[in-house]
Amino acid sequence: MIAIFTLKHMRFFLPVLLSLAAVLPVTAQNENPTPMQAWQYPYEVHHLELADSLRLAYVDEGAGAYTLLFIHGLGSNLQAWQKNIDVLKANYRCIALDLPGYGKSSRGAYPFDMP
Repeated sequence: MIAIFTLKHMRFFLPVLLSLAAVLPVTAQNENPTPMQAWQYPYEVHHLELADSLRLAYVDEGAGAYTLLFIHGLGSNLQAWQKNIDVLKANYRCIALDLPGYGKSSRGAYPFDMP
């Protein structure tokens, strides 16, 4: 599902999403990259430093009057949106992020299992 947000909406939703990640207890990222961290994404990857060394990886591609925020599902990463971004970045600003513990984002000090 793709939701279209105006810049006004993004000013609200992105800080809310990031502040939720900021309240989780975290540990520093491993010095040895995991296979996922070694992946090469097709876009320039940016990092946002959050609470206690949590690094949130994201890509920011395209431009337009609307911004699309892509949030991957369980067991995935921002690469899941590559084909969507390739098409939509011509008309929209596309931001895709790796949730904590996935892709190139660091892990928190909390369990990563279904319960």
